[in-house]
Amino acid sequence: MDPQQNSLFDQKSADIIKLFLVNKFQRQTQKMMLKTKSIFMQLVNEEVDLGGFLRETNILKNDETIKSIEPKLKQFVIAVRNGKINASDLHWCFDNTEITKDKKIVIKKSETVQKSILSMTIIETSSDMSIVNEEIVLEYKTHAEWNLKVFDRTKIYIAVFTTDHVILCPQTLKLPIHLMKGYQFKFKLFPDMTYGKIHF
Repeated sequence: MDPQQNSLFDQKSADIIKLFLVNKFQRQTQKMMLKTKSIFMQLVNEEVDLGGFLRETNILKNDETIKSIEPKLKQFVIAVRNGKINASDLHWCFDNTEITKDKKIVIKKSETVQKSILSMTIIETSSDMSIVNEEIVLEYKTHAEWNLKVFDRTKIYIAVFTTDHVILCPQTLKLPIHLMKGYQFKFKLFPDMTYGKIHF
């Protein structure tokens, strides 16, 4: 179905759903997104209906809300199938997908996902980086290039090894000259104690 030839196609509704899903996907964990990605691809490929997609992904649970959003979601799916909206704009885990000539979403056969999975945001400017949890010490031991498979794709990181932790950094990161064995990184954890910022 070509949206330019379909008078019922509504790009505005599709864009509303795009923003809605971007917001929802950002809040999901990596494990949840693996499931969501699979179900989303089934939705675009007409292997699951709209209501099923919303329920299976736990994006919406209220039946009345689901009914109200379904018309807009239908327009969104049409937009994805016809290339008016890219799935990769929703979440980085869709970077390795593409739409085929028969309007199916599939995993690309050969492409490297460029975005990184990092639990610590790396910054290169000085700031207040006092350690929130003094029981955690990031003492530098060594570093190496690390190939990591993500969604059937190999991603290359610079792995910095500390006493008890491994920090995965973008391959483009330039490690400082003063980085010697025993050096303690300055960092600050967020309130949930699982994410934070580290200063190189």
